[in-house]
This record gives sequence, C-alpha cells and structure tokens, in this order.
Amino acid sequence: MIRRPSGFKHAQNITAKVPNGSTAVSLSIHGTANFLTWHRYYYEHWPYYAADPLRSPVFNGNETSMSGNGAKVPHPGVQFGSLTIPPADGGGCLLDGPFKDFKANLGPVAPVLNDVPRNPRQDGLGYNPRCIRRDVNPNSSKYTTEAHTYNLITQNQNVYWFQTVMQGEMQKGNPGVHGGGHFAIAGDPGGDFYNSPADPAFWLHHGMIDRTWWIWQMQDLNKRLTEVSGVTSMMGFGSPNGTPNDDIDLSVNAPKVKLGDLLDTMKGPFCYIYV
Repeated sequence: MIRRPSGFKHAQNITAKVPNGSTAVSLSIHGTANFLTWHRYYYEHWPYYAADPLRSPVFNGNETSMSGNGAKVPHPGVQFGSLTIPPADGGGCLLDGPFKDFKANLGPVAPVLNDVPRNPRQDGLGYNPRCIRRDVNPNSSKYTTEAHTYNLITQNQNVYWFQTVMQGEMQKGNPGVHGGGHFAIAGDPGGDFYNSPADPAFWLHHGMIDRTWWIWQMQDLNKRLTEVSGVTSMMGFGSPNGTPNDDIDLSVNAPKVKLGDLLDTMKGPFCYIYV
C-alpha cells in the first residue's frame, strides 16, 4: 500500500494509483447496474459502532487502526440531496494512528470541504500533496445501524431496490448505508465523490458493502446470484440497461472483466465467502 506503483508519475503509493481509475469512471459506477460488481472487483462492520464510530478499532487512532479523527476545523457539514449532515468534531488533518503523516496526492475534484487546495489540473489528476483530513461523524454513521442494515437485506426483494436503497435516495434525504458510511469518514479525500479511495478507510467501508450484498444474495441463491438491474451511467439519461455482458473497467488498476463474472464470489476471479 505504501510502495510507489507503476503507471502514474504522481502516484506516490497504491492508494494514489487506484483513485486514478476511480476518478476516470465515477459517473459510470454509481447509480448504475454495475455499482455492486464494480466495487466488488475494486476492492468494518458498521453497526457495532454506528452510535460512536471513534470507539471503533477502525477509528480509535491506535497503531492498528486506520487512524482516527482529524483536528477540529469548523465546516458547514455535508449536503446529500435535501439532507444536511451536520459537522462533528473533526475536519482537519489526521491527529494520530498509522496514516497521520500519509499524503493524498490527487484531487480534489468535488471536495466537501471549502478550503482544500485546488488541483493544478481540471480532471484532478495533477500532483497535489496534502494531509488526509477526516471528520468522523456519528451524524452520518447513524444510517449504518443494525436496523438499517437488517432492513436493507430483508425488505428489498430484487437487486434494483437493494442497490437503490443501499446507495441512498437523495429525494428522500436518506444517504443509505453506502452514503452513511462514506460521510462518516468525510473530509478530504474521503468526502470527494471522485477521489474517496485515497483515504485508506474507504477499503474497509466497501468491504462491508460487499459483505452486505453477499448476505443479501445468500437469501435466494437461485435468483440473486445472476440478477442485474439498472442502467450504465449515473442518473441514466439515455443510457442502455446494464447486462451481464457489460465490461467492468477499473481503468489502469486491472484488466477488464464481464459484469456477469463478478456476481458470484466463488466464480470468475474470486474465491471467497464471508463468515
């Protein structure tokens, strides 16, 4: 994770190379048929610490954590559709833990904090080293409780509604467990829609996204291991419906594969289950 990867001269470590791919395809991997499979290929247990995420082993700031909160820096919070998620007690550079002195080098593209240094390139791929900032936020993690996760798994009988509710319903002011987990990290680059994988905590969050999908699939294997629904671009205006034959493109990070090859964690490039 810390070593310099090949492919991009400004990628100082693997968490800088990987967002290069995410930035390039963000609008075709959210609100789309391939949301779940793309993130499964790209790749915390939310509910235990939803009320107080800084108590979590993930964010308590010790040497085995993903680092903790940022310094207290006032900011207006995060807007998600009609919902404003109030700020918590962070917002600045990480104070402790193994990523305290880690740098984000790409972005921002769509920052949630107003004072993030602008990137020298419009596409966000210029060299722009800065500290990782977080506002670990219980106002957002409250959307990832056991009740929210259980209801997501049990109340959505097809993949369209499962992934729609998971990703959040902006018109209802509900960020879902996906948005709730992202905005519980927030800051920079974690709050940047195009560059969030540059915060190492992203990977645990999307591990839990995948685990939740896997549990949902296990409730009806014959149907849910092959089910695909949605379009091929965010918002879907004029784009075709997704199919198992669609390419999953991680840009520079991995070879293209077919969406249908990523539906089952025991087939295609995968061989794993969750326990």
